[in-house]
Amino acid sequence: MSSDRRVDEARRYAADGHSFTYAAKRLGLQNSKLRELLDANDGADIRFTYGHQSTASKLGRAAAQAARRGRPLPAKEGTLEALKRNHVILRERALRTAFGVTGTLKELMVEFDCKVSQTTVLTRLRAGVAIEEALTRKARSMSSARTGVGARTKPITPEEEALARTYAKQGHSLNFASQLMGMTRRKLRLLTAGTGIQFATASECLGRKLAQANQRGRPRQISEDGKTRQMQGFRRGLERQHKQHTAFGVTGFVGELVRMFNPPISARNVRVRLQKGMTIEDALTLPPQQPHSGEIPEQFKVWVEIFRRRASARVAHAIARRLTPTMLQFRHPEFDIRTRHDAAPWISVEVHSMARVLLYRLRFVQSFAESGVLFAFRQDKHGHIGFIAFEPGCEALERGTGSAK
Repeated sequence: MSSDRRVDEARRYAADGHSFTYAAKRLGLQNSKLRELLDANDGADIRFTYGHQSTASKLGRAAAQAARRGRPLPAKEGTLEALKRNHVILRERALRTAFGVTGTLKELMVEFDCKVSQTTVLTRLRAGVAIEEALTRKARSMSSARTGVGARTKPITPEEEALARTYAKQGHSLNFASQLMGMTRRKLRLLTAGTGIQFATASECLGRKLAQANQRGRPRQISEDGKTRQMQGFRRGLERQHKQHTAFGVTGFVGELVRMFNPPISARNVRVRLQKGMTIEDALTLPPQQPHSGEIPEQFKVWVEIFRRRASARVAHAIARRLTPTMLQFRHPEFDIRTRHDAAPWISVEVHSMARVLLYRLRFVQSFAESGVLFAFRQDKHGHIGFIAFEPGCEALERGTGSAK
């Protein structure tokens, strides 16, 4: 497929309301590759729909809503989705007989007032339980563990319950009480379910409070041996991460040399200079280089131009959705749009004709926010406005000064 053909296909997907990611997948490209293809073939003006508003997302939400309502969308014959749905329908509509009554599983559950869900009944049937028992057996609850019904543990004894209440009253946690009673936390939790015993949380238990009280006011004590080992470990870490250098007859790490010679730059910048091949003496003595403000490096100019073009396309798309028929619109180079900083905090925007005649002047307080004015900057000149649109009754438009014609 040629580049022009792929751009035409992407334009068709955008017209159908698809997202950028959907178009990239259908074309067999990554998102970055598709963006480069559109930029190289005058396709930056293609407007794709956002993901949650795209056609594929709407169809997916419609299918999910239909499935929740119990009416799945019709699937194509012969597909895996159609086979799965037919299997579900056959399983739900299969006739079964219980207590002499024949019907579907839902009809039998309603007939015999089943107390559990359909999923539970199906799980019991898969396990080999008879249909009569699957429909009438009660659901197992947590309280059954305390009485011993259907549980793997014996019921709690009065002595164990009294001991658990004592530990809970003293402020112990469930973990600490289970260790004292010689059982697991899960077993103690099951045994005490429904008894009203409330253990303290891990952050508020008695053991945590005692440990904090013992440590309060006591600084950490480190022996001389420990301090020596700590310094040796710190030194070994520095040797692994950094390298020692010799400058003016002194050998040490970069941080130590910086503290000794006090250069005009930081230790981080010294390491950057060393990585670029500069000697240690030059890295410590040369003054810092001032960056050239307002100049774009040559290697970044191409990317800056691409980013500006993308941003301009997004802004133009956003402005086009907000324009109204009554708005006054002015565009460069048919009109000269100038921005001036008046006495703080005011900013003025003047719209001139090509004959240098002032047509409109708008004044803002530090920002265009909530003014109802739509504007876009020029791509070729930084800080200059290339398009502006506003209502004739805009609050920012000056009145009675002769500036509005």
